[in-house]
Amino acid sequence: MLQKRNHKRIQLRCTLEVVDASTGTPLGQVIDIHIGGLRLTSIKPIAGHAHHLKLLLPEVVLEKKSISFAAQAAWTRKEDGVGSYTTGFSVHEMSSVNQDVISALIDKYGVNK
Repeated sequence: MLQKRNHKRIQLRCTLEVVDASTGTPLGQVIDIHIGGLRLTSIKPIAGHAHHLKLLLPEVVLEKKSISFAAQAAWTRKEDGVGSYTTGFSVHEMSSVNQDVISALIDKYGVNK
Protein backbone atom coordinates (compact mmCIF):
# COMPACT_ATOMS: atom_id res chain seq x y z
CA MET A 1 0.00 0.00 0.00
CA LEU A 2 1.37 3.42 -0.92
CA GLN A 3 1.82 5.93 1.86
CA LYS A 4 1.37 9.61 1.13
CA ARG A 5 4.20 11.90 2.20
CA ASN A 6 3.40 14.56 4.78
CA HIS A 7 6.28 16.76 3.62
CA LYS A 8 7.56 17.84 0.21
CA ARG A 9 10.95 16.37 -0.69
CA ILE A 10 13.56 19.09 -1.15
CA GLN A 11 16.72 18.89 -3.25
CA LEU A 12 19.75 20.63 -1.78
CA ARG A 13 22.57 22.63 -3.40
CA CYS A 14 25.11 20.80 -1.25
CA THR A 15 26.32 17.24 -0.85
CA LEU A 16 25.20 15.33 2.23
CA GLU A 17 27.01 12.06 2.86
CA VAL A 18 25.16 9.35 4.77
CA VAL A 19 26.97 6.73 6.85
CA ASP A 20 25.86 3.92 9.12
CA ALA A 21 25.84 5.56 12.57
CA SER A 22 27.02 2.36 14.27
CA THR A 23 29.89 1.37 11.98
CA GLY A 24 30.74 4.55 10.06
CA THR A 25 30.36 2.63 6.79
CA PRO A 26 29.49 5.00 3.92
CA LEU A 27 26.00 4.33 2.55
CA GLY A 28 25.51 7.05 -0.07
CA GLN A 29 24.57 10.65 -0.81
CA VAL A 30 21.27 12.43 -0.25
CA ILE A 31 19.23 13.14 -3.39
CA ASP A 32 16.42 14.91 -1.54
CA ILE A 33 15.28 15.28 2.04
CA HIS A 34 12.52 16.41 4.36
CA ILE A 35 11.90 16.05 8.09
CA GLY A 36 10.00 12.79 7.56
CA GLY A 37 12.47 11.05 5.26
CA LEU A 38 15.14 11.12 2.60
CA ARG A 39 16.15 9.53 -0.67
CA LEU A 40 19.74 8.59 -1.32
CA THR A 41 21.88 7.22 -4.11
CA SER A 42 24.47 4.51 -3.50
CA ILE A 43 26.79 2.21 -5.41
CA LYS A 44 25.42 -0.87 -3.59
CA PRO A 45 21.87 -1.77 -2.62
CA ILE A 46 21.05 -0.94 1.01
CA ALA A 47 20.46 -4.22 2.86
CA GLY A 48 17.82 -4.56 5.57
CA HIS A 49 15.02 -2.27 6.61
CA ALA A 50 15.89 -0.71 10.00
CA HIS A 51 18.91 1.60 10.02
CA HIS A 52 20.58 4.10 12.29
CA LEU A 53 21.76 6.78 9.86
CA LYS A 54 24.27 9.56 10.36
CA LEU A 55 24.12 12.61 8.10
CA LEU A 56 27.46 14.40 7.66
CA LEU A 57 26.66 18.11 7.38
CA PRO A 58 28.45 20.43 4.90
CA GLU A 59 29.12 22.91 7.71
CA VAL A 60 28.33 23.33 11.40
CA VAL A 61 24.56 23.81 11.73
CA LEU A 62 23.11 24.70 15.13
CA GLU A 63 26.43 23.64 16.68
CA LYS A 64 26.34 20.20 15.01
CA LYS A 65 28.68 18.66 12.41
CA SER A 66 26.43 15.63 11.94
CA ILE A 67 23.05 14.28 13.04
CA SER A 68 21.95 10.70 13.70
CA PHE A 69 18.49 9.17 13.60
CA ALA A 70 16.58 5.90 13.16
CA ALA A 71 15.13 5.29 9.71
CA GLN A 72 13.35 2.55 7.79
CA ALA A 73 14.29 1.69 4.21
CA ALA A 74 10.94 1.78 2.40
CA TRP A 75 12.20 0.76 -1.06
CA THR A 76 15.35 0.32 -3.16
CA ARG A 77 15.67 0.26 -6.93
CA LYS A 78 18.54 -0.17 -9.37
CA GLU A 79 18.95 2.79 -11.69
CA ASP A 80 19.06 1.68 -15.32
CA GLY A 81 22.33 2.24 -17.14
CA VAL A 82 23.97 4.07 -14.25
CA GLY A 83 25.13 1.22 -12.02
CA SER A 84 23.78 2.85 -8.87
CA TYR A 85 20.84 2.33 -6.53
CA THR A 86 18.26 4.69 -5.09
CA THR A 87 16.72 4.05 -1.67
CA GLY A 88 13.87 5.85 0.04
CA PHE A 89 13.91 6.09 3.85
CA SER A 90 11.25 7.16 6.30
CA VAL A 91 12.46 8.63 9.59
CA HIS A 92 11.27 6.82 12.70
CA GLU A 93 13.04 8.65 15.50
CA MET A 94 14.53 12.13 15.24
CA SER A 95 15.03 14.65 18.02
CA SER A 96 13.51 18.11 17.72
CA VAL A 97 17.04 19.57 17.56
CA ASN A 98 17.88 17.35 14.58
CA GLN A 99 14.58 18.34 12.94
CA ASP A 100 15.67 21.97 13.37
CA VAL A 101 19.01 21.12 11.69
CA ILE A 102 17.17 19.62 8.69
CA SER A 103 14.93 22.71 8.50
CA ALA A 104 17.98 25.00 8.61
CA LEU A 105 19.65 23.02 5.79
CA ILE A 106 16.50 23.27 3.69
CA ASP A 107 16.24 27.01 4.35
CA LYS A 108 19.87 27.61 3.35
CA TYR A 109 20.44 25.04 0.58
CA GLY A 110 16.96 24.05 -0.63
CA VAL A 111 16.45 24.26 -4.40
CA ASN A 112 12.76 23.50 -4.87
CA LYS A 113 11.26 24.83 -1.62
